[in-house]
Amino acid sequence: MKNLFKTIIILFVGIVIGYIGSKKISFDEEAYVELPSDYSHKELGLIKKGTKLKCDQDFSEGFTRYILYLNIHDSQHPTLLKENATEEIIPYWIEKNQ
Repeated sequence: MKNLFKTIIILFVGIVIGYIGSKKISFDEEAYVELPSDYSHKELGLIKKGTKLKCDQDFSEGFTRYILYLNIHDSQHPTLLKENATEEIIPYWIEKNQ
């Protein structure tokens, strides 16, 4: 009976630590940055100073990937390329305007 009680306590502590750890991780994933100057891309155009981007992932090669959320009015339907293409990311390199 004593061992069962000990096992239940250890299990409970593990669940609490796991829950706290998952909240910490999800908080870190919600980091945003604000562009300090204008950036441009020849095909995409200009991204203005002050635009907020969501931090996505740091890479060991020395760059960070960010996510830009765009709102498009329902009357301006963009062409759907693929449904459920959650793993398909098209990276664009942007450059700081001088």
